[in-house]
Amino acid sequence: RVRTLLTEDAQMAGQHSVVWDGRDDHGKVVNDGQYYVRVTAKGSARETSSTAPVMVDTIPPVIRLANMPEAMRVKEETISIEGMTEPDVTVWLNNGPQPIPIDSSGGFQVEHRLQEGDNNIELSVTDAAGNKASTTRLVTLILRPPDIAVDNPPNDLWINQKLLSVKGSVPPDTQLTVNGKAATVDEAGAFNVDILLQEGENILSFEASDTVGNTAKTERR
Repeated sequence: RVRTLLTEDAQMAGQHSVVWDGRDDHGKVVNDGQYYVRVTAKGSARETSSTAPVMVDTIPPVIRLANMPEAMRVKEETISIEGMTEPDVTVWLNNGPQPIPIDSSGGFQVEHRLQEGDNNIELSVTDAAGNKASTTRLVTLILRPPDIAVDNPPNDLWINQKLLSVKGSVPPDTQLTVNGKAATVDEAGAFNVDILLQEGENILSFEASDTVGNTAKTERR
């Protein structure tokens, strides 16, 4: 016996309720596990007892996401969110109107449409005991390809030097090629490459790719 909730208390006929707060006789919270509440009703002529099981659970459910880091950048407007939790829990995505269906093993998968820019993804889970847990992810949707700013040369430049200094800038963390060759881009996005020209017309082709694969192209003659 861990707690006596009521002792020899006279009651009128009808329904009554007694609350157990999960503590023992000394006020200490009991360990998680299976407990039984035994109720005995004794009248002047007879006595009956009944037992009801009670599960004490104070541990929040675990929720894990598959292949989804804390922050990620994508170019697709719809992403698939997959993960695992405990069976018989309720999972919500961004406090949506309906919970996410989960299978008998606790697995779930849901398609979520993103808005351009930063998207906060929050998955919250509640078990039968009311314990809650949540996890959040930041997903950035990038639809626009990177801008390529060529400061030198201007288009349709006439020049009497074979070596041309090509300067410009792209957004940071952008990969750039000039005439198919990789160009070094510094932390601020600036680039400066020397191109050897041939007599006559020369076409300079610039191609920039961001971290999610969006690509932009431009040319100078």
